[in-house]
Amino acid sequence: MLQRGAVDSTAPRRGGPRPEVVRVGVFVGALVLAGLGAAVAGSVAGELTAPGATTAVRLVLLVAGALVAGLGLVHPLTGARESAPPGRWHRRVAWASGLLAAAAALAGYLHGDVSRTGTLVWVVAALAVPALLEIRHASARWTVPVAALPGVVLVAVTFGSAHTGLAFAADVVYAVASSVLLAALAALTLRAFGDGVPGPGADRALDQDGGAVGERSNSSDVLIDDRSPSARPSSGPAAAPGWPVRLGSVGLVAAVVAALAGAARILTAGPYSVIDLVGTAYGRAALVAVALPAVAAVVLLALCRTAYRRAAPVAAGATRRGGVRHDAAGAPAAADGVRSAVLAGATGAVVALGVAAASVAGLLPAPAPAAVPGQALLRTVALDGVNVPVLVAPMRPGPNLVQLGGSGYPATGDAATQQPGPGGTGAPSTPAGAAGGEADPGTAGHDMGGTAGTGGHEMATHGGSATVAADGDPVGFVSRPGARGGWAVVDIPAGTTSLTVSMAGDSATVPVSVGDSVGDAPSSALTGRDGPECASAIVGAALGGTPGTVTSCPSQALDPEQAGALTATVRTMAEKGARNVRLVGDASPRSVAATRLVRDEGRKAGLAFTPDAGNDPNSALVVVSGWEQAVDVLGEVRQRAATTPTHLGGTFLAPWLLTGDVLRQTASAFLPLSFAPNEPEAQRFALALAATHPDTAPSASGYLAWAREIGVRTDPRPSLYGAAAVNVPMSIEPQGSSGHHGGPDPAAWFPGGTVVPVSGPMEGSP
Repeated sequence: MLQRGAVDSTAPRRGGPRPEVVRVGVFVGALVLAGLGAAVAGSVAGELTAPGATTAVRLVLLVAGALVAGLGLVHPLTGARESAPPGRWHRRVAWASGLLAAAAALAGYLHGDVSRTGTLVWVVAALAVPALLEIRHASARWTVPVAALPGVVLVAVTFGSAHTGLAFAADVVYAVASSVLLAALAALTLRAFGDGVPGPGADRALDQDGGAVGERSNSSDVLIDDRSPSARPSSGPAAAPGWPVRLGSVGLVAAVVAALAGAARILTAGPYSVIDLVGTAYGRAALVAVALPAVAAVVLLALCRTAYRRAAPVAAGATRRGGVRHDAAGAPAAADGVRSAVLAGATGAVVALGVAAASVAGLLPAPAPAAVPGQALLRTVALDGVNVPVLVAPMRPGPNLVQLGGSGYPATGDAATQQPGPGGTGAPSTPAGAAGGEADPGTAGHDMGGTAGTGGHEMATHGGSATVAADGDPVGFVSRPGARGGWAVVDIPAGTTSLTVSMAGDSATVPVSVGDSVGDAPSSALTGRDGPECASAIVGAALGGTPGTVTSCPSQALDPEQAGALTATVRTMAEKGARNVRLVGDASPRSVAATRLVRDEGRKAGLAFTPDAGNDPNSALVVVSGWEQAVDVLGEVRQRAATTPTHLGGTFLAPWLLTGDVLRQTASAFLPLSFAPNEPEAQRFALALAATHPDTAPSASGYLAWAREIGVRTDPRPSLYGAAAVNVPMSIEPQGSSGHHGGPDPAAWFPGGTVVPVSGPMEGSP
């Protein structure tokens, strides 16, 4: 006969909080502390790209969401009878994690990180599982896992939001496996502590034939009747010997799958080198996300073996001595269960830390691409807590051009800084947007990030010289006229696996792979005076999706479209009344061909190219050199124009000289262009460049390389554009930009100036 409401009079009652409250508080607290620990670790690394509130919302949302969704998935394996819900603390932890996830979604909505629809879906998915766990109906056994599926999908999609393809699939598998693993460990812990172990009264009922019957477990809702074998603890929700084995086995499989999925994430999304795996915050987070499920697998394997050993004696019958149930081997089963529960709970907290590490990886800069021989390397390195862009090309044995982001580098002609060596001195080197350095408008405040850019603001100042070294002496970075950042040419021997970049007392290792063959890389053009323009074209092509293979540079040949533009410009100059022309070029093949073309077409149109044209105040200036020579000439003309009339016939620049650091050297100039810098496609290119490679200014060479890769067509009939310096604050924020109200326009082709059409399409062909 069952007696409802029977109370175990021998159970001690003490003041203070109930043990169950302490247990659930410790478990939930472990989850929160795990998330906060990952956030603090990421913040210390100085590489988190999101605000603290966004990081906290993501961590709580994913960890709590994974737990509540996982509890729903493993519900049929927890041993719950079809006519009764699981233990009350199992349900209460589900409510706690569901409410945490819902609160995080609401906080994300208030902070602007989660949309209104997304918030509603998150709240419904997070609360559906604990609500259904309260239903006392046979259908709840399988409806709960179905209701948990939306939550699992949300967690998986949020995990994989930063990746595509195979990397996204690995993220999804990791999220699902981690949810099941976390829930399995939680269920094992809660069942062993309070939702499945018979209380002292039940033990006493088993030991006495005529003792109290129908007593409740001290933390279970299941009635225990000594006289009915079907009502003994072995048939209760969690007392059946097989349920820990089943649940532990599922957790073990989930742990192995999570570890393998984490390894697949590294193989498909990076980091691609051991140096980056252990030397970057993303790499360390990825390692933690793999290692902790692996640790959980080892622990669960031990727990499953223990459960198997205990299952046989329990099935054969247990003995009691001194009021304590012992197994066939004489070991106290209750104590063994408590130890297993403690181990499972601690492992659950460890897995929660792994889930937090995997989630925080989505807020860190994306891993650098793998170094491939013959393909330019574009990545960032952390120097003194600042992510600084680095470019290495052509990634072949021999001379390689290296660009380091920032400003304030020594001038090119300072021989003392070309080979500074250890302890060398030089001008302070400051990353773009940093205090103390001259940052170009339109890029200040941005650092090189992943697919969407970081949008961060680096304000640290670096003093001292910056150098790069392969196997030999370090080479100092210097500035180049017409280009941003610091530049160095370093000889990389075949087989070299890394470069060392040093700045302001800090250093970073850059993994490289140059192979053994020189190949067909244009070393002389890339490492010469036109190297920065060639680098700009490389970045533009890479932005368009190419692997960055370097086979030629723009200065190696005169493009037919540019030849047509120069021909049309010469004819327009003659029509406007120009007579005497000063023509400036350099020794590059493109400039030599352009010089010959302009002279030939000019003489046909009646223009004169006299040696003293530079002294004629009414002459026109035509510049067809590279960036470096153009900066020197335009700077000289600007100085002369401040005191005497100079080139009143106008300044005409070759189309490849469209870049802000060249244009800023002149008050006004004309350029023949086959595209409009203010058209949507050109703005799209400039915005993408500012978001991903902020230390590379928009240029005609970069845009044309990008346009060729994505299939954007240019106008075969160029128009004449006027570039002029204007003192109008550039506060435009094009759609999709990360600019700030009142700040510089990140899509400005001419910071501090404007480029507008001054003619319609010009007719002309070589």
